[in-house]
This record gives sequence, C-alpha cells and structure tokens, in this order.
Amino acid sequence: MDGYVRNPVWEDLHAQFHRCLLANCPSRWLRQFCESLADEAYRFRQVAASRHYSKREELREHVPLFSACIEGREDDAVALLVAHYQRTAQLTQAAIGLVPTQD
Repeated sequence: MDGYVRNPVWEDLHAQFHRCLLANCPSRWLRQFCESLADEAYRFRQVAASRHYSKREELREHVPLFSACIEGREDDAVALLVAHYQRTAQLTQAAIGLVPTQD
C-alpha cells in the first residue's frame, strides 16, 4: 500500500478545493461535467495512491495552484491544474502497469 491510508476528511477538502477552482466558470453545464469527471477520477486516484502514495507531494502541487488562482494568474493556474491532472493520470497508469513509474 506504499504508506497510503484513506483519509475521508482530506478527500472532502480536496474535492471542495477543486470545485472552488471551477466555481466562477460561467457554464453550468461545464461545471456539472467537471463534477462528474471528478467523481469518476476519485476511483483512479485511489488506485494510484494505493501504490504510489510516497511519490506524490500533494502540497507541492496544490499550493502553487492555489497561489496562482488567488493572484489572478489564470494561465499559470491552468498550466498547474493540467500538470496536476497529468501527474494523477501518470501514477494511475503506472499503478495498473500501463507505463513504468517516473519519479
């Protein structure tokens, strides 16, 4: 399990954080779509965390994203969010054996 312990409080706060990132999106449809994707992604994140938790530094990913949003640096925020999602995808693929783990 690589040191991972499920933390429902963190999961709830993590979901709230990501919802806040999209809260000002003018498209209700797009916000709902992202919420559906987040629900599906939860399962994949659990797989990735169960095998590669020690390779993830959540604060190192979330703090710069938060700062970019608060400071109004939209392009940086988008780039950081994309990198965050890509890291999750990479660790999930490694967890199920599709790609080698990259540190």
